[in-house]
Amino acid sequence: MIIMKLIAEFPDYLDVQEMLKKDNIPCFCKVGRKAEIILDYGRKNLYGELFGWNETDVCSLCPAGAGGEYVYYNQAMITINKISNNEYDVISLKMFDGYTGWCDIIINGEYATIPEYKE
Repeated sequence: MIIMKLIAEFPDYLDVQEMLKKDNIPCFCKVGRKAEIILDYGRKNLYGELFGWNETDVCSLCPAGAGGEYVYYNQAMITINKISNNEYDVISLKMFDGYTGWCDIIINGEYATIPEYKE
């Protein structure tokens, strides 16, 4: 079962459409009032909004920031699958945290298992 969706209007350029088929697309994840993904595409940034984001689940998978406009403001990698014109299933999502490294958020469309951290 797919937990999270990405809604975005990406340009119909061949190179963009090919990029969207790749695994682990580099991106930036900003979470404040809404959860956003920004793909750094050479000509311009490509924006999308994540739906199905559960802050409690995500906070157990990746440490949240403290204070400021955004709870998360992280480098990330995303794998998506197009299901309609502007809608994509999120197959995998990882965010980078300076303390813990890469944190799996979504694996195979579902929330990752909560990691056990060593103290």
